[in-house]
Amino acid sequence: MDRQHYRIGVPHAGTWRESINTSSNRFGGAAQTEPQEVTSTPLVWDGQEQAIDIVIPGMTTLFFHFHSE
Repeated sequence: MDRQHYRIGVPHAGTWRESINTSSNRFGGAAQTEPQEVTSTPLVWDGQEQAIDIVIPGMTTLFFHFHSE
């Protein structure tokens, strides 16, 4: 089951890019999606001052990295 609008706290304001998606073809999965790129919002979440909302496909691990402008 996919998790839509899954919110996580992040330490920096700005753009976060998906760097690893274990469901992608690269890792033997069947996903044909484009990597997610999200912009944080100033919302305290998970003890952080910023938050991002992402989609997590079922049975998947995602890694995001901060992209400084």
